[in-house]
Amino acid sequence: IVHFTVRAPAAFGFNAASVFSHSGHDPVQALKVMNEASMHIGKSILKEEGVVLRYTGMAVIGCFGVPFASTGADDALRACRAALRAYDKFLVLNKKRREAAQDELALSAAVVVGDVTSGTIGFEKLEEYTVMGPVVEVAKRLADAAEEYGGTRLLLTDHVMKDVAAHFVTREADVVRLPGVSADPVRVHMLNNLAKTPPTGEEVKAAGVYKEAYALYQAREMEAAIDKCAEAPNDHLCKALRERCLPFVSGAARLEVDWDGAWVPHSLWHARNGASDADADRADSAGHEHRADDVPVSDDAPAADC
Repeated sequence: IVHFTVRAPAAFGFNAASVFSHSGHDPVQALKVMNEASMHIGKSILKEEGVVLRYTGMAVIGCFGVPFASTGADDALRACRAALRAYDKFLVLNKKRREAAQDELALSAAVVVGDVTSGTIGFEKLEEYTVMGPVVEVAKRLADAAEEYGGTRLLLTDHVMKDVAAHFVTREADVVRLPGVSADPVRVHMLNNLAKTPPTGEEVKAAGVYKEAYALYQAREMEAAIDKCAEAPNDHLCKALRERCLPFVSGAARLEVDWDGAWVPHSLWHARNGASDADADRADSAGHEHRADDVPVSDDAPAADC
């Protein structure tokens, strides 16, 4: 499964519903933007012989390996290529938008591998092909959470990374919890580029800095993690980790005693706490007590296999 989420300019809000619910916004222009973005993503999926399952507002969901059974040998590979292909299309699209003095669109995507139930749903006058299963929701939650890592972000789960590591440049990014979706923490990686385009010296240095900073963060040494992140100030992951650590250093947030190092993305805080969106926003501005769930993660207990 590959799930794409498009973040529209502030003038359009953050999702399709807000486009039409706020007075003063141009719904015709909003639809034009969504259609152009969806076209590029859909074509990228089809180019890699995938299936476009559905368009839902500012999201596009694609699937590889169904409806026709495959060995699965290259499903993850094609899904990742589709994600990079869409990313390249957005680079061109955003260049045009900048030249027209328009805000850029941010693209995030998550590639997840797993078993699904597939088939048609509906009735004789209106049917559509769909897939169902936990991996579909995992992909959606990760694509939504990818915004936290800054810029355009393409996320892979650990299982996908192992399947495609020889073909792409990747970086381990985080261990996250997805309340209501996965009982086990999920280890995620960034998909950066094709392997034939090796990282620059600066990118290699930034990856090393982030790895050390993340180890300090998981060891609860938040101040040391912030200092380490300062060694790669332009790296998106380092900047995101620094912002995550700051509330714990200032005292605006605190860790549970049994916190295991897994992070609940901001987009899922209300799901974790059972709070409303408004309550989650207030808690976000006030600083959270970041809780641990029941399932620990450590080097000896691998994260969920997705």
